[in-house]
Amino acid sequence: MKKVVLLCVGSFNPITFMHIRMFVLAKEYLYNKLQWQVLGGLVSPVHDAYRKKGLVSAEHRVNMVKISLNDYKVPWIKLSEWETKQVDWQRTLESLEYHRQMVNSQPEEWFPELAGGSEKQDIQVMLLCGSDVLQSFSVPGLWSESQVDTILNNHGVVCVTRAGSAVEDVIRCSPRLSKARDSVIIVPEWFENNVSSTSIRNAVQEGRCIGMLVTMSVVDYIREHRLYLDDETQPKTLPVLFMFKAISSVGHGDAYEQALKEAGWNVVQIPVINFQYLGVPELQNALFRPEQYSGLILTSPRGVEALALAAKGNENAWKDTHCPAWNTKSVYAIGEGTAAVARALGLVPTETEAGSEKALGEIIAGRKEQHTERLLFPCGNLRLESLRNILDEKGIFVEYIESYETSAHPQLVSLVQQALQSQGFPDAVLFFSPSGIQFMDEILRQESLAFKQTKYAAIGPTTAEAMRTLGYAVDAVAEKPEPQSAVKALAACRPK
Repeated sequence: MKKVVLLCVGSFNPITFMHIRMFVLAKEYLYNKLQWQVLGGLVSPVHDAYRKKGLVSAEHRVNMVKISLNDYKVPWIKLSEWETKQVDWQRTLESLEYHRQMVNSQPEEWFPELAGGSEKQDIQVMLLCGSDVLQSFSVPGLWSESQVDTILNNHGVVCVTRAGSAVEDVIRCSPRLSKARDSVIIVPEWFENNVSSTSIRNAVQEGRCIGMLVTMSVVDYIREHRLYLDDETQPKTLPVLFMFKAISSVGHGDAYEQALKEAGWNVVQIPVINFQYLGVPELQNALFRPEQYSGLILTSPRGVEALALAAKGNENAWKDTHCPAWNTKSVYAIGEGTAAVARALGLVPTETEAGSEKALGEIIAGRKEQHTERLLFPCGNLRLESLRNILDEKGIFVEYIESYETSAHPQLVSLVQQALQSQGFPDAVLFFSPSGIQFMDEILRQESLAFKQTKYAAIGPTTAEAMRTLGYAVDAVAEKPEPQSAVKALAACRPK
């Protein structure tokens, strides 16, 4: 008979009766349906450094777990304080690996009733979770793909579903989950309810009764320590910023997110835009004939990435011949982010100071005598016409090659809903492009959402103007598409 320990990680802010029920329900299902023996369950609260909005200290959350386990008197469910005692917060896989090692090397320390047993058998530590966690495995950028694979293949997942969660559809639509389908045990929950830690916290703030949703001893503890009240006794949390931009494809991570976190923001990056690259043969034909052009216009990292795809057609020729030829000409890039991607391709931007297409157009127009030959501009399907209008007026010829198509991220609705569920309404939102605000505006109106008391910020005047056109009050504008410019602008959006 397979021996299993169930590990449930999370905030437990606070722990509710449904957390305990998950263990009981899973244990009964695994025994009755699969004849697996659940030796015990472990509740592992997250470290304070996780910085989730409204997260009370680990000391309080650990105490409430201890009180609950004592009240419910389910002796096989234990508290693990390991995560809370580390230097920083631990990823789910790290917690699973640690507890598997400890449970197998010292099982009696966790479960004294196992002491003295002669039979040695590997104990599998499985992740116990709700359907929301399983769904999050498919969210791009939220989990490390290699860690998800290790969790599925080395540990396994026991998922307790809520009514209407359609977990089977989630698995079927995910190649990664479908491949590891045997590692995911679905435990149906027949009892319909909306009890969650979030609803408990909201109820406390609104003065509603939470008795028996948490134990009465936990109710007393919350009252005694004045937890979850929106007053000065609560620990200060970082202001929340939703950052709507394309996920950076540059290997060193997102410079904006890093800079804003260092400036004291709790940054939630939501990929609002999806890109599909087009016209590689046409672009390759132009890219490998630099002698026919007087320069190159790059307005976004996506344009550079389209060039990189075209260059792969003959990497040696690009590196040895064509790239050096382009570097004898003017290579215009909007912003340091675009310039950094261009440099990674081997190009040397000669102009990076322009913060918008309009500003770049004026710079190029001032150098008309350098551009008797046409300029090459790999652009997207939603390009603005401000640059074209300026250059047309000055008689500067440009070859526009539509190299990528911009559309709304296919999971934008669920990503926004998950961010709102975990963080609440943000203190500020930051948009990077007119298309990003356009797609997000459609979602806000479609889902009847509104970011209450939220400040709106934009990267660049063009994005700010697009926001105003759609009826949004713009509270801050970063004049240049650079991280420090964003930090400076968002200083005006911090809560007083």
